[in-house]
Amino acid sequence: MLASYRKTSRIMVMSESYKWQIIDGSWVFEGWSCRIRKDRVVDPIGHETDYFVIHHNRPAVSILATDDGDRTLLVQQWRHTVQKLVWGTPAGGVEEGEQPIDAAVRELREETGCVAKQIAPVYWVHPSVGIARQTYHLFHATGCEQRTERLPGEIHEAQWFSRAEVRQMLKQNEILDALGVMSLLFWLAS
Repeated sequence: MLASYRKTSRIMVMSESYKWQIIDGSWVFEGWSCRIRKDRVVDPIGHETDYFVIHHNRPAVSILATDDGDRTLLVQQWRHTVQKLVWGTPAGGVEEGEQPIDAAVRELREETGCVAKQIAPVYWVHPSVGIARQTYHLFHATGCEQRTERLPGEIHEAQWFSRAEVRQMLKQNEILDALGVMSLLFWLAS
């Protein structure tokens, strides 16, 4: 079955024939951070299959923190999923009733002890759109200064890096966190 298209500005809009039909579905797991739903679906070609979707319980934020010297602050923490210490940007979940920008201010302070002169939204993404329903809000915090100690336990290390150092780390595949990589590429392109 071929989908019919019409052009709208720079985006191709397809007819409804592209949608997958959900035949049946049920929740197969519920935990503290997410739920997993198993949907029985039919794709546009007519293939029927089971599709598992991770529904995260809350959105999250990632913060590109820069200081007046044009350096960025990265945090290193243990990631159980890949069994490694991983460099990335400060990040965390949005608490119930909290606005994403407030979560960004809080996470920056908790993970690094820094406060920003200004913080602004950059963009939002679905980081694993093929398997998960989660939204990440990315912020740029400028004029960051160390004001307090970071909260103990979560972050192994927090360190400032120049653009050249970040470029080298990316070339050597030393930054593995996808949201951190996206934020850093935005910063390097600006």
